[in-house]
Amino acid sequence: MDKREEFLKQLFTEDDIYKVREIFDKNCEDFEECILIHFGTSYSGSYNEFRGFSVNNYSAFGVANYEHAFLLDKNTNDGVMVDRVINLDLNIIQYLSQIIKNKKINNENEFIRYLNTIKEYKMTPNMSIAVIERMSKLGGNESEKIFSEQVLSYVKFLTLPIITKEKLQEDILLPEDKYKMAYKIMEKVNMLKGETIYHEIIAIQALIMKAFLLKMDKKMSKKGKIQELINFCLLDLNVYMENELYLCALYLNDAPEVKRIFEKIETYSKETVRRIKNISWDLANIRLSEKQIIDDLKSGKVTFHYLGTYDKGLQDAIKINPIVIMGKVSGSQIIIRKNRIENMDIFDESMLEYYSKIIGERPKEKNTLEQINDICESVEKDISKRQNDYFG
Repeated sequence: MDKREEFLKQLFTEDDIYKVREIFDKNCEDFEECILIHFGTSYSGSYNEFRGFSVNNYSAFGVANYEHAFLLDKNTNDGVMVDRVINLDLNIIQYLSQIIKNKKINNENEFIRYLNTIKEYKMTPNMSIAVIERMSKLGGNESEKIFSEQVLSYVKFLTLPIITKEKLQEDILLPEDKYKMAYKIMEKVNMLKGETIYHEIIAIQALIMKAFLLKMDKKMSKKGKIQELINFCLLDLNVYMENELYLCALYLNDAPEVKRIFEKIETYSKETVRRIKNISWDLANIRLSEKQIIDDLKSGKVTFHYLGTYDKGLQDAIKINPIVIMGKVSGSQIIIRKNRIENMDIFDESMLEYYSKIIGERPKEKNTLEQINDICESVEKDISKRQNDYFG
């Protein structure tokens, strides 16, 4: 264990805020860059108002317990401004568009109240992940028209100070800067394919597809399935996805806490691939929020990101494995969660040795997007073939 790992382990295992501060102050000068947020202590200072909230099933949950946040920065002990951003998933964006068109949505009154709560909490809405998801589904002029309507609905929500159904449906002329914002959002679609997050989303899709195929294997043991999934993730894809791998391993181990996340892929259906892709977008929401928090930390800002969703599976995925420590140490991104795959009860000594061995064998050269796409398409074809056999 190197110096950085030992330092982070000490922080992770300590929940007394004064001892955490002592450990940090004692070690931080050993690193060129060291800025962390610790969410795992009993500390509850000035961030109580940053708890998540829900209105019926419409929720805004964070990827960590923000009310226990404690900033550790070797360059400052001053107070910092904290912003709140809510990443709205595609369903929320679609509901906005539907209500403007006077179409029925789930719990309409609660949805209006939810939108107003976002305003009252002074959260900054964001639709980046919805843009990436919509981008993957664009096909033809009609689809692009629907997407442009959804973007304009989102921008209208940003413009209105108080949300009512009548105000949303009112035919108003948006300010010029809002139209420019809508244009920039639509323009961004073609730019996002080159970003790292898009590579990771395709890798998440491939991982869940592989987990599904292993789940359907009635002969292999649960240990064998998890070992095969580890191989696929770390050797074939060569993408380290700690949280996604952990959740998929729980799925293979029939853990009840992930039931709602994966309940639509417990057996073959004629929509298996579409359902898997929907789950991958849910997990991508979490990954994007983490990335945004760390990117903001790099520029000296603390921003708490929330996930705005109506999806119960995503709500569970957010809560199951919260982040305890995140930040940057000597140029490396740090994300330490409450649980890791090797902490599962099924991991005996032989499994732990196997996992360590596979980590050591990972190829140094990362796969390209084209290579990850090829792997994903291959697994998808395997699902389609077995699905056809299943339905005869």
